[in-house]
Amino acid sequence: FRRGSWDGSEWEVLMDEVKQRVSELSVESGHHMSKKAKKEQRATFREFMATIVDDEAPNEIVIFRGGTLNLNTWREIVQLNFVRHCLQSGFQIQLMTNHTLQLIFGADPNTLNSNATMSQLEKRLTLSKTS
Repeated sequence: FRRGSWDGSEWEVLMDEVKQRVSELSVESGHHMSKKAKKEQRATFREFMATIVDDEAPNEIVIFRGGTLNLNTWREIVQLNFVRHCLQSGFQIQLMTNHTLQLIFGADPNTLNSNATMSQLEKRLTLSKTS
């Protein structure tokens, strides 16, 4: 995909339909959904609209104990949401200690592992689920 590549292509009609449906979903309010779920759905589809219509890249900044992650593609954002869902409350400690996750998200292990000089008690106090 390159910006503006849908115009004049065989996919133009399909993309116009997708744009229309995403636009509808960005303002939809289902009666069966909670207020919070509706708000999240509208925000998500507004972000999709910005990408599809305006060729605006997504940008999500995740702030956590060891630093920040700057995600600039939908692939990275979907990966993050999947890993967060799987690891739940253990996401931050895994990101700080798991080399594979650091590679996936492009995190600097030296910055994340700045707690290597902490005592066992300090680690327990700052890295536990209840801290």
